Amino acid sequence: MDTDIKVPSDDASELEHVHSAQLYQAIIAASADGITTTDMKGVMLDISPASLKIFGYDSPEELIGRSLFDFIAPEDSVRATADMAQKLLGKIDGTREYRGIRKDGRIVPVEVNAEFIKNDLGIPIRMVLTIRDITERKKSEAIVLHEQLFSKIVIDSIPGTFYVIGADGKYVRCNAYQRDEIVGKSEEEVFKTYAIDTIHPDDRALIQSKIENVLTNGVDEVVEGRVLLKGGPEFRWFLMTGRRMTMEGNVFLVGTGIDMT
Repeated sequence: MDTDIKVPSDDASELEHVHSAQLYQAIIAASADGITTTDMKGVMLDISPASLKIFGYDSPEELIGRSLFDFIAPEDSVRATADMAQKLLGKIDGTREYRGIRKDGRIVPVEVNAEFIKNDLGIPIRMVLTIRDITERKKSEAIVLHEQLFSKIVIDSIPGTFYVIGADGKYVRCNAYQRDEIVGKSEEEVFKTYAIDTIHPDDRALIQSKIENVLTNGVDEVVEGRVLLKGGPEFRWFLMTGRRMTMEGNVFLVGTGIDMT
């Protein structure tokens, strides 16, 4: 006798729906990013544990029924509303950064991505927002920015020229003196300039051989030569150094120049 229990199709469908809902809730609960569901006006309908943590709340009931835009800094709220509208129209994609407001009033930088749930007619009826706390990333970016600023100040304070030349012979970095007094071009144009073009024509063969020796053989070089000022014909004598540096598999020449005129 057949003892298998047949589940009616309606019951099977309902069971599948229950399992899907449970899976959805499990994914939300396990996600390190905050996941929040809202209606098309931004009123919050469902809040994940990570979302509560990001904004400093203890229970979903504190947030459900409130507008998501109430938790975005006023300076960013108008932009966030416009971004959602643009995303709905398919004119922008990807994440956007805003300043969120925590329960205690503190500001938290967040990265938000919005997707839409549509009904059978293809009409959007819900927004699902993934929210990530990017506080640590912002701190790291600030540290890098400060280090770059400090590095620039130090380099620009060098009493002479400082330059970094790539394997193609073009400048990849230089101090203000090298840029303004020697090359005589804008920041953007400097990095399209071959370093050898700043050398007096009569000294180029010698200087070029020194550059190639540094880049190819890793030999430290010191050489005297005439350097053109802003393309010439005026020039000055410089004592120039070169040392090879390797970063991420790429070789560069790092050097300084002292005016010996």
